[in-house]
Amino acid sequence: MIPVTYMLAYQWTVNHEKNTYLYLTGLSVVLAFIFKPLLASIGFFQLNRVNFLHIFVAYMVIMLLSIWITKGFLYMQKSQGKSTSSRFSLSKAGGKKEKAK
Repeated sequence: MIPVTYMLAYQWTVNHEKNTYLYLTGLSVVLAFIFKPLLASIGFFQLNRVNFLHIFVAYMVIMLLSIWITKGFLYMQKSQGKSTSSRFSLSKAGGKKEKAK
């Protein structure tokens, strides 16, 4: 559930041109200091030699690595020039893809 939440939040920030780092850091705070303690209080989550600050730091590290890897792939895609999807154009009839000449 948490990875999907991060993916949805990332897509929303990119589509709405918001600060990805700010919003995903806020999501990390909510998950680590509100959601996880709630789960722990009702018995769905158990802490073993870890506290909620450790969970927050882990969320932040994973978030930053994920964003940097994604930006790296986007940079490599742009630097290659035309990608495979740009070799195709939509035809006017039926919306099917045809090979561009």
